[in-house]
Amino acid sequence: MEWLLFTKYSIHAFSQFILSLLIAVYLVTVKGKSEATRALTLFFIAFTGAMGFEFLVFSTARPWGFYMGFIQGVLLFVALGAMLLFAYRFPENRHPRESRWALGIAGTINVGTVTSMFCVINWLPDLEHFLLLS
Repeated sequence: MEWLLFTKYSIHAFSQFILSLLIAVYLVTVKGKSEATRALTLFFIAFTGAMGFEFLVFSTARPWGFYMGFIQGVLLFVALGAMLLFAYRFPENRHPRESRWALGIAGTINVGTVTSMFCVINWLPDLEHFLLLS
């Protein structure tokens, strides 16, 4: 398996993947979850996925490994939104108006950032080619 490289970065990502997977499995199996626990569960599920893709980014010596970083970024933004949900709902939602505003602003920033990541990944090679020809 010459495409799989174990470096200090990939081992770090793999250990975080295993730890977050254990926490996510535990949180999924908890019965009678509150809103805050559901948000924390979503955070750990998204974080586990992000760490899995980070392991693939750092351990694969293939061109498609670069695209795993995009998926990792999207999952980290989902994790950020889930952590904001948890922060405003634990132990109870004392400020519903502020929490809606914060989640709306963070969601807008997340969508804008993911869109810009997509544009950079898809348009950067064309832009470099255009700049080299002019």
